[in-house]
Amino acid sequence: MRFPPLLPLVGLAGALALAHSPSSRGYALIGGALNLDHRDARMFENFTDPEALANQTPDPNFPGALGARLAIWKAAVEWGSMLHGSGGGDPTQPNDLGSGGANFDYAWQGLSTGVGGTDDKVNSEIGGGAGGVLAYCETPISDGWRIRYYSTWVWEGGPGANHTGIDLQGVACHELGHALGLAHTSVPGATMTPTITGNGSDQRSIEADDAAGTQAVYGLKSLAKPRISGYSVLAGVLTVQGSGFSPTNNEIWFTRALPQAFGTPVKVSGLVSTLGGTLLSAAIPAAAGPGDVLVRNNGSAHSNLSNAYPFDPNGTVPPPPAPPQIAALTPGTLQTFSGGLLTATGSGFALAKQVQVGTQFLAPGAFTILSDTQISFVPPGPTALGSLDVRVWNANEPGNAASFAWVGNTPPQLAPSAFAISGQPFTWFAGAGAGHWAVLVASATPQTVLLDGWSVLAFPTVIGVKPMSALGLGQFTINVPPGSAGITVYAQIGTFDPLPGVFAGTSSAVSTTVLF
Repeated sequence: MRFPPLLPLVGLAGALALAHSPSSRGYALIGGALNLDHRDARMFENFTDPEALANQTPDPNFPGALGARLAIWKAAVEWGSMLHGSGGGDPTQPNDLGSGGANFDYAWQGLSTGVGGTDDKVNSEIGGGAGGVLAYCETPISDGWRIRYYSTWVWEGGPGANHTGIDLQGVACHELGHALGLAHTSVPGATMTPTITGNGSDQRSIEADDAAGTQAVYGLKSLAKPRISGYSVLAGVLTVQGSGFSPTNNEIWFTRALPQAFGTPVKVSGLVSTLGGTLLSAAIPAAAGPGDVLVRNNGSAHSNLSNAYPFDPNGTVPPPPAPPQIAALTPGTLQTFSGGLLTATGSGFALAKQVQVGTQFLAPGAFTILSDTQISFVPPGPTALGSLDVRVWNANEPGNAASFAWVGNTPPQLAPSAFAISGQPFTWFAGAGAGHWAVLVASATPQTVLLDGWSVLAFPTVIGVKPMSALGLGQFTINVPPGSAGITVYAQIGTFDPLPGVFAGTSSAVSTTVLF
């Protein structure tokens, strides 16, 4: 259910009660999921506002659809596992339609012959209104759903976001989130918040919390999930290119050409794949029309249905974007003690969804897209010395690998804890070469002298000696003597490499003043 922005307090309280969102996350779940027999989504063309129907400009990413049908189809594909074709079609999120990242895709089936029952998975207008409610989704969803849009509102179906009506695509995206199993969220700015922002166009693009909720229901998109990357048509035969197709018993699903009372896709079954599960071919059925194609391989799990790919039997659709490419990664090395920021230069970063460092994926928000040609991030802390591959993913796939290396610390480094308090433990953190021995010394004066070319504290007192770890890291902890308030101590490490048996250098001196 979706409410307009200036919601009365009683309505807002009811919406939050529905969300029932735990404090550790924003998204909440209705309960249940749509199995592969209930992935269809349709529309009954009964919207009465001219604004809902005014968009009569064809979009090659959504063949055969205009007006309200086009807006609702765009809303459906935003929840998809990967980009819908090129990802184009919405100027508010250029080339980025298809952001769910889960084992879930709607199978668009065009028009219905009526509003259908509560389980028929049809979007349609309903007369009248209900206070501040814009639209609602009828649940439970385990065997289907139905979405109704109140006619009391002026529905705007065009691609532009600067309008005075209620954005049909944005509200439909929210309601289709309910249809797949999500309740309301407590995260501001997410599509599944109980109220729209402005005219609702901001709700067209799902956010990280919305995607996380979808993944909680259907699982993070499996690497084994079938994928359609393109197709060709020759003499009435469709050849689908992709990956993850089973050796036998595959199905190709098509959008129906004509309105039907039911939403079951047109299916061609029993298909054998070739070239290692990357090609499927089938004669295009007479009942199939422009819309989407999907592949179901030999299984019934959420991960056995492919992405939805735009299909025009009489034309072409824009291809998916190329994966991000890293041309250079700087700097090429990072020291284990200080770490640092890495910057990748290349192409395709505007559509970046994930950054992979070795086997780890950075959390959302842990990388910064500077432009389509630059992206920066701080890698996770090291687990071993040596090189790691970095890949940038868009919603579809990873790009090429570029590497940087974690190295030991030259020269040695030393950093004190933030506070020193009389009678309490205090720690210095050290970085040196892997396996080197470090000697921590302290002095009451910052004065230094040169010793064999190295600057060392004058009048030092040895605090401790210990080997550094395989990462070149270590720490020294002491108990600050009682009554030391106001005293300033200067500390430094000198390091020794035991393999050649040579002195390896000193850190800069660092100062600490005991607070009280």
